[in-house]
Amino acid sequence: MDPYSRRVLDHYVSTGEAEAIFFAQQPQYEYYMQYTAIQDCILRNRYHSSYLIMSDLDERMVTGNANDTLVNLVLHYRYPFLGAFSTSTWPIIEMSGTFQTIKYPEHLMGQLFQNVQRRLDRVYKEDLVITTRQPNKT
Repeated sequence: MDPYSRRVLDHYVSTGEAEAIFFAQQPQYEYYMQYTAIQDCILRNRYHSSYLIMSDLDERMVTGNANDTLVNLVLHYRYPFLGAFSTSTWPIIEMSGTFQTIKYPEHLMGQLFQNVQRRLDRVYKEDLVITTRQPNKT
């Protein structure tokens, strides 16, 4: 994991928003480790979570309609009783409707920027301090 991602992850773990579980490196099986991690996450959350969203640290889920809920968005694209996502589920997903590219509403972009900036300030506060003072030339 690169230092940037590790720092973001550590912040989410410290606030209780995320749990990090690390696997031992096995380079000869690197491709399959992703599947192992996904299955581990699904099985760990079975019976005590209604929904499980696996996304990258830089991804955000938003609804296209301000009055809609994240639950409705998830239900629109996923059949919640499958237990795992695989290519065999595509026919079920296609029955839910067509995929759409959803853009973040322009009138909310300012608030989104502020939210992201606040998070960056908390995670990278010392890195974001910009000084205009010139170094002493003695």
